[in-house]
Amino acid sequence: MLMSDHANLDLAGKEDPAPKPLFVIGSSRSGTTLLQRILNSFDEVCIWGEHGGFLKYIARGYYTFQNEIVVRHLDSLKIPTKKDPSTFEKLKNPKIWSAWSNQFNGEDLKESCRNFIDSLLFVNKPGLKFYGFKEIRYGRRGKGELFRPLGNPSKDGVLDFLKKIFPESKFIFIIRNPLDSIASTVSCVKECDISEAVDIAVSWAEQNEHLLEFYLKKKKDCFFLKYEDLIDKNKTSLADLSSFLGLPLSSKQYSVLDLESGRGADPDKKNRKNLFTDRVIYRIIKKVKKTAEKFGYYPNKDYFHGHA
Repeated sequence: MLMSDHANLDLAGKEDPAPKPLFVIGSSRSGTTLLQRILNSFDEVCIWGEHGGFLKYIARGYYTFQNEIVVRHLDSLKIPTKKDPSTFEKLKNPKIWSAWSNQFNGEDLKESCRNFIDSLLFVNKPGLKFYGFKEIRYGRRGKGELFRPLGNPSKDGVLDFLKKIFPESKFIFIIRNPLDSIASTVSCVKECDISEAVDIAVSWAEQNEHLLEFYLKKKKDCFFLKYEDLIDKNKTSLADLSSFLGLPLSSKQYSVLDLESGRGADPDKKNRKNLFTDRVIYRIIKKVKKTAEKFGYYPNKDYFHGHA
């Protein structure tokens, strides 16, 4: 189903605007699930759960084809597309060089990617204004990967890919104090050695640097919030979030904050000191400090030891 087919008719016969894709992104143990539940408490929103980050492979294929060299070569050959009725005939003509003959071009691929992702996410519900997913695996490099779709190895290209194929899409990013996020992530892993804990810190910094960079480029369509502000009812985060979406805020959103079920357990501050040695804590802080300070977090050793 094409996006143009998504518009619904209300009882008065007026056509509702087509719902927009909405993507919720954050690092591991940063509050993405809580945010997903809050968003789904709006009648007009449907945010699906994680899917293992498989879109990075589709993004890789998309950018491989959209590579400037490939596009320039195809343009120079004037390769016909599926819109050209002579495409098949030219392919079957042995006198014509056909090594790069295809019946699709960059725009065709873009449309196919859009329709494929749309077919997985879209739900046909009257009054729906936003649909999408939440994921913790985008905006960072996976172990052993070095993919440079945009000239930076820390980027997997997915956010830019989603914005290209869904130009009307919106993004919500959530960040949490890195020491809480890392401690919570490690506490969820049965066996985590020193190098893995430091790798988690590196990943946190890489990912949130990229999310911030993307946010600064696409501010109009992005919303960034802190987990700590989200769970504090005295803050205006929920009101700001509803304003960003253009949806009315109700008690249903606040009630999600009172739910205990479905939340992963975090190690309390008294138990943080049992997770790492001082040497590992120092290495973690060194990896996240520069990025953390951009968001108003000032990690220090005492924080891990329960004094902050």
